[in-house]
Amino acid sequence: MSLRRFLQAGVATALLATGMIVAGPVASAQTGTATGIVHDASGSPVEGARVIVMEKEPGMQPYEATTAADGTYTVTDIYAGNYGVLALPPSGSSDASSAITMIQVPSGGSASVSTLTLTTATVTGTVTSEITGGPVANAYVLFMVMTSQGPAEDGEVVTFTDANGNYKLGPMTGMFMAFAYDPATASMTAPAQVQLTGAAATQDFVFTVPNITGTVLAPGGTPYVNAFVIALVCDADMYQQMGFCMVTG
Repeated sequence: MSLRRFLQAGVATALLATGMIVAGPVASAQTGTATGIVHDASGSPVEGARVIVMEKEPGMQPYEATTAADGTYTVTDIYAGNYGVLALPPSGSSDASSAITMIQVPSGGSASVSTLTLTTATVTGTVTSEITGGPVANAYVLFMVMTSQGPAEDGEVVTFTDANGNYKLGPMTGMFMAFAYDPATASMTAPAQVQLTGAAATQDFVFTVPNITGTVLAPGGTPYVNAFVIALVCDADMYQQMGFCMVTG
């Protein structure tokens, strides 16, 4: 089950020991490529941008490439299927991540990606860990549009942190549920409710030291591997009135 499905059910505050990130496939006839170009907001090609091809949910390890001097890139050995593609600005750039473009990668073929355009950095922040005492690199940062029924089906904005744990996104407006997910530890920060107006905003995320520990066992008494362990706080009024758990912490 995807992170979105858990969030739409109102039950994801922390995911522990999920084992969600798995290695990409070995190159074979079942894989293809994705090609395209990255521009900045002025329309100029961007050298050194990081292009990520990923499943729509944090799941399989993303495929990556770096743009050449003319802004072009080729991502290889992608398992055939549907993916989202986004570009991250090169180190030192004042730009922010591009929007996600959906593609279908054919088996043994190539998908042409429409131009990925970097945006003006508006929402920024840093992802850190109380456990390590430092920044968290390569973490997913997700802002999911909130509706009266929870996170929208296709209303998320995604980016990744750089080596210093920093992220940058373009302007956004509305109510969002925001969180960070670290594939290295298969853990997630508590989601934050964030109201954005399109103006500059800062939203940091912190992976805290777990205060609940335990062991999950299968019916036979053996350790249950890759189980979801979930903790949540619901909006009591909404739960009583509608039978729906809106995560508040």
